[in-house]
Formats: sequence, C-alpha cells, structure tokens
Amino acid sequence: MLQTDRNKWWLALAALSCIAIFWVALGLYQSHFISALRILGDYSTQSIIGASKEGRGDEWSTYLPILKQAYLEGFPNKSSLVPYYENLEWVISIPKFNASLFFLPNHIAFWVLPGANALALQGAYYNLIFLFSLCWLLKNLGVKPGIAISVSLMILFSQMYQVWWTSNFPALGAGILPFAIFASRLRPLIKFPLFFWAVGHVIFGQIYPPFYVSLAAALLPILLAVRPDLIDKKHIFWGLISAAAAIGCFLLMRWDYVNAVSTTSYPGVSVSTGGGVQPALLLSAILPSIPVGPGGPGVDPVHEFSLIGTILPVIFLSLLPFIKWDKFTRILTIATAVMLIFMSVFMLIGFPRFVSKISLFYLVPGRRMLLGFSLLIVLYCTVMISHQWQQIRISAIVLACFIFSAISYAFGVRHDIETEFYLINWLWITPTLLALLAIPVWLILKDEKSARNVFISLFFAGIVCFQFLTYGSFNPIMNAADILRPVDNQLTRDVRKLVQLSDGKGASVIGNYGHLLRGEGLAVYNAIHLVNVNREIYAELFDITQDESNTLFNQFRGISFDNIGNANTTGATVIFPGSVGAVAFDHNIINSSNTVDSLITNIQTGVIGKSEKGFNLFWNSRLSQPVPVDANLTITLPCATGNSWMTRYPLIAGGEELVDVALRGVSGRIEVETQNLDQAQACLKQLAISLPKN
Repeated sequence: MLQTDRNKWWLALAALSCIAIFWVALGLYQSHFISALRILGDYSTQSIIGASKEGRGDEWSTYLPILKQAYLEGFPNKSSLVPYYENLEWVISIPKFNASLFFLPNHIAFWVLPGANALALQGAYYNLIFLFSLCWLLKNLGVKPGIAISVSLMILFSQMYQVWWTSNFPALGAGILPFAIFASRLRPLIKFPLFFWAVGHVIFGQIYPPFYVSLAAALLPILLAVRPDLIDKKHIFWGLISAAAAIGCFLLMRWDYVNAVSTTSYPGVSVSTGGGVQPALLLSAILPSIPVGPGGPGVDPVHEFSLIGTILPVIFLSLLPFIKWDKFTRILTIATAVMLIFMSVFMLIGFPRFVSKISLFYLVPGRRMLLGFSLLIVLYCTVMISHQWQQIRISAIVLACFIFSAISYAFGVRHDIETEFYLINWLWITPTLLALLAIPVWLILKDEKSARNVFISLFFAGIVCFQFLTYGSFNPIMNAADILRPVDNQLTRDVRKLVQLSDGKGASVIGNYGHLLRGEGLAVYNAIHLVNVNREIYAELFDITQDESNTLFNQFRGISFDNIGNANTTGATVIFPGSVGAVAFDHNIINSSNTVDSLITNIQTGVIGKSEKGFNLFWNSRLSQPVPVDANLTITLPCATGNSWMTRYPLIAGGEELVDVALRGVSGRIEVETQNLDQAQACLKQLAISLPKN
C-alpha cells in the first residue's frame, strides 16, 4: 500500500511538471492585461482563451505595468523615469537583483530566460507550489493521496484562489508551504533550514498580513489537533527560531520599507476590529452555489467576498450519521468548532479593539477572514472524510447531493455572478448529475470497498473538472510576450511627443491611466503609489504643501487628471486639475462673433472661480478630425477674454482606433470678461477652434 501511495504522488508530480514545462515553453500567462491594451489603443491583441475583466485592475493597471516598467529598465533598484524616480526595490513581487534572490530563486528566471518565458514561469511556479504545498500538507495530516490531490485541485480551482491569484499570487501561492514543512517528518537538520527558507520565501514575495493571519488561524488548529506530536518544546523552539531568523533577514534588508509603510494610514496604522460580514457569506462556504453576497450599488462580491467553496461539506454531512467518534475525531472537531466560532464572531459582530490586537486579527479586515474560515471547513471535511473512509455510504452521498441541489436551486444564482463565472448556473445540479452517473459503477462492482473507492474517485474527478471550467476560466490565458512587449501605436507615440514637449520633465495626461503609461516607459504623472516615491516630489509637482502631500499620499491613492478647477480628494483616486503638469499648447485667441467652421462640438464647461475682470472657466471637447500635434490652433469667442491656457491629450472611445493623431482631446482654462456668470458660460459654449488660414 505504501509503495502504491508513493507511485500516486510521483505520477501526479510528473504530470504537473509536464504541464508546467509545456506552459513555460509556450510563454503563457493568466492575465486580464487585454483591458490595459484596450485603454492603450491596442485593439488587435487577443487572449488565447477567455475574456478580460476590467474589475481586476489591481493586476492589469498596477502590478503588471510596474513589472513591465522594471523589466524594460533592466530591473534597477530605482527607476530612471521622471518625475517620480520610483524606488522599485519597495514594490512587491518585482524581481530584485540582490540577496533576496536566495529566498526568491524563481525571480532568477528574468535574468536567464527571455522575458515572456520568465513571466510564464512565474505563473506556473506559484500555481505549482500552491498545489505541491497543499498536497504535502494533507499528506502530513494523514489524508489519502487520491483525496489529497483532488481536494488540492478543488482549492486551486476555487473562487477564492482564482479571483485573488491575479495580484496576490506570492501570498497565496507560497503561503501554505511553511505549514506543510512544519508538519513534515523531515529530519531536523533538513526541516528547520527549509522552514527558515519557506518563511523568507513568503514574506520576501509579498507582505500581506490579512492573508497570512487568516491562513494561520485556519491551519494551526488542524495541525495541532491532527498532529499532537508537533506540540514539542524542541520542535516549537526551533520553528520559532527559524521563523524569527527569516523575518530578521527581511527586516534587515527592507527596514526602510517597513518603517515607511508603518506610518501610512492604510495599511500601516489601520486597525481592524472585524464585523460587517453578512451571515449568508458564511453559509456559502457550505453551499457554494448560493449567492455570494448582497447586491446593490458599489458592492462587488465576486472580488471582495471570495470563498473556497467546494462540495466537501456536503459529503461530510452525508457521513455525519455514521461517524465513529473516537478520540482523534472528537479533538479535531472541538478544535475546529472553537476556531470557526471565534472567526464567525469576528466577521459578524467584531471584536473589542484589545482582543483584535492580542489575537493579531486587527491585521485582517472582516471579509478577508472568509479565506481562513472557508479553508478551515474544507480541511476539516477532508481530514474527516479520509479518517472515516470506511464509514462512507454511497446512498447517503447521493441523497445529500439531491438535497444540495434542491436548496441551491431554491436560492438561485445572482446575475452578476452569472456573468463572471462560466457554467455557474449549472453548479446547483452538478453534484447530483455526477452522483447519478457514478451509480452504475456502484451497482456493477460487487465488492463494497472497490465500489466506494471508484464511486468517490469518479465523483471527485467530476467536481474538479467542473470547478476547472467554472472558476479556472475566470482568468483568461494570453501570450506573456504581449504583456511585456512595448505598445507602439499612435497613442503611445503622441504621449511620447507630449513628454518631449515637456523638456524632459514629464507630463500629466488627462484621464485615469493608472500605471499603464509608465509601464510603457513614458514619463507621465499618472500613477498609483504608496511609499515608493518621496513625498517632497509630490509636493513640488502638484503645487501642494508638504502636509497636504503627506495626507494625500499616505495610503493607496490613484493619481488622475481632469479639467477641473481644484483637486478632488474625496475618493480612492486623487483627481488633479488637467492643467497640473500638462503640456501647454500655443494658440491664438480671436474675440469675434463671426462664424467659423469649428473643429469641436459638444463643449463641456465648468467654473473655476471669479477673476479681476470676469470669471475663470474651464472647457473640454474633442477634435472632430486628426490635427497635427504641431498645428497652431485658433480659439474664437464672441466675447472679451483674458489669459488662456490649452492642452491636448489622447482620447480613446468606443473601440475606435485612432490613426494619424491620437491627441484629439482638447481642454483649457480661460478668463471670460463678462458681468455675470451666466453670460460667461453662454459665451464659452460658443467657443470654436479652427486651423489658421493659409
């Protein structure tokens, strides 16, 4: 039996290795970067499989553009792009050519392989290490190989992992490895150095306490209940020493980063006391097909309330009447129940501040604890199913599947979930169909043990395939080369001209581009930063005080530009006036009521404030035809005017591929000399733009 189990493990490892080699050789990557390419005016590049989702902006508008910027610059510690000169050494998950490569040897690929293959390796590596860690952990908990492999695949292709993989793969992919090593039966001389490396691998890959605390809360009760031999003074001592050494190495190399982040309002000094999670979300860990969360404006349950929803709780409930409550089962059940109650109170009601502090739950927003809550349920059910294998009744499983389908059908599936996950409408009936398809095997095989083994194997294989199609399709697959290749089209060429016109100081571009333009090596102001930019630079660029700079940029805030009079700081993105950092275009002003053939229509206007002779107004419109960047435009208004400023910016709308000139957006500020505001706005609505006559 032992040799058979080993063969299963080796066969699984060989199969996964072949898939990984194939993946890397073809240069594939799971990404929504097509959304970025569309904003950049690329309408020809396509995903190989699947459709990009704009809601995954943390990946396609932030992480990948920064990685691309660092890649194009050769992965320096500090970017050479003006005006920010970002400290790339402080950006999570960006390869750094320093001692951290000891803990992140997978990053070496970016200096050894072509960029596309290195990026493909990154995706394959973190998916494989996640599977490997889960399988190893379950093996160390005494779970049968077939169940361990199936459950690991179910978790990999769960809503939680697929939704959060896009930007948190170092935290999720490697987060379970230290626990798997700690629970292993390796010799101490191998185990604790490897544990030291694994902890370092996790924290050097990504510092994300919400996931780590949530994972620890789920895994520790299971580990200590199933493996009481781990509660050993020497074992715990050397484990703590190894973890402390890894954390010490991180602090030694990244203390300046930790110190800077610790002073930010988010995530540095924020304290979570939990609460705010709806009870239905907890129920969906047991019934994964019910609606994920409440609907309504501003609620995004697909991305915010992701759970490890599997059919395992249903299988466990079918087993419940036949369980033998031995000492192992009682201890495991009590430990799991206590932690689930503890988590539930934190999520539903919240903790007093001091309890959140001493439990470390203060690092976890209430909804992030759903990760640990659902993982604990899945692992408990897995261990119990494996331990009580002889007590499984196929008839009970079939009945449980019928009940599951009936309840799930009654709840239904929300429309926004339907549009995000392929085949999700069939989840309610899938377990029942699989159970019915597997029943003939049960009837044909005379041996009860063989019938049970084959039935469960086919049933689990079917669930894995369904989850692969449903949740695995959430992230489209595209060529990694299309991500790292610089976009060369009219939009990027025109933005490069804007940067050149700024005399190399950098330029702002009206609109919300996140890091996309900087990812193309373009020195623009538009970006999202935390602490990797000196705040004195912000103060100077945006003409604000040092205190205002510290207040605005002490958390994750986007930077975008619009044609408004004052900075809008009410949202997650700070919207600065379009004139801040933008390139001023020379133009002529004619005060005349004579009609001209204007190049613009649908003028948008707004009030900046009163001036000495009238009113300062802003305006925005769109050129109806390509106009050369160096054209000296003429503005005609039927009223007296004072100072005037105008800029141009790229405008992409409705999938239109702009040729010749992308700078078709035109905006400005102008002083209109009138007696009252109504007259000023009426005059501005008649603004016309024309080319100078030959």
